[in-house]
Amino acid sequence: MADSTLRYEILIGGWGNRITALRRSDGNDTNNVSEKFNIDGLLDCNQYRLLWASWEDGTITLGTGGIIGQNVQCSWTDPNSFEVKSAGIYSRNYDGDWKIEIDVADESTGFFSNCNRNDNKASLMNLDVVFTEKVRCIAICAKMTDCVGINYSSQISRCELLSFDPGLVTAIPQSMALGWTYYTKCFRQKEVCIGCFF
Repeated sequence: MADSTLRYEILIGGWGNRITALRRSDGNDTNNVSEKFNIDGLLDCNQYRLLWASWEDGTITLGTGGIIGQNVQCSWTDPNSFEVKSAGIYSRNYDGDWKIEIDVADESTGFFSNCNRNDNKASLMNLDVVFTEKVRCIAICAKMTDCVGINYSSQISRCELLSFDPGLVTAIPQSMALGWTYYTKCFRQKEVCIGCFF
């Protein structure tokens, strides 16, 4: 199988919301390896349902609720597993709204990313504004638990320390701003750079 198309798929609520399938696919339907589970009514178009998925050492697991490892609905171990490097979510035949929780329980590593974008600013709550060099600005944010990133202008050495407003974050509004760069705090080494997900 070609590595570029190799993926795991978790099909939730298929076959009339009666079956969930866990499978390995290379994009060719004849090469799919899968396991199907009879789980009736896992989804409800009138109510958000908390679901979680995990993968480790070739075992794919799906559960309900907000705590990973509890309320397991199905689990499958791939006999020819591969390393998962990214994840994606989509609704195939119906409209779907997804709220994604990103677990960043561990400490920030001090790494920040501009997500390969320049000339943009994030519109988040300002914790403070200081005039200093970029390295010092990042160091200040790195030491603050409520600072999630910075807007920085090298032309005027202006540093805006940013935080999320209270409540559920569904977007980080960004706009073009010549000479500015938004840098987001990263967790889990360089794996989870919060601002790059929006």
